[in-house]
Amino acid sequence: MFDTDNDATLDPAAVNKAASALFAKLDRDHNGALGKRELGGRLSIKELAVADPDYDGALTAEEYLLRHLFLRRASPAKHPVVERRFTAANRTGMERGCQGTKYRARLALLCLLK
Repeated sequence: MFDTDNDATLDPAAVNKAASALFAKLDRDHNGALGKRELGGRLSIKELAVADPDYDGALTAEEYLLRHLFLRRASPAKHPVVERRFTAANRTGMERGCQGTKYRARLALLCLLK
């Protein structure tokens, strides 16, 4: 579904495309930002706070999606939530016994894509 080139991996462009589509769908009031209600429990309060550098209680597309696909960079201390979950799900070289952690990271990313 998200693996458009059928290579059994997700690349940042595919993740961003899916997350962008979901962002547009969730933005019911079409103000260009997702508030806590629009996010519908996809993020914890802590994740929302980390991804919201201006502390306005809502995430713009830049704050939500993969930062490196935008020209303007977010604050170095803040990382868009999709980017953080993509990085966690995409880690290589995970030690034996950590497959459960990687699986949970992939599920968390999937929650932001559909």
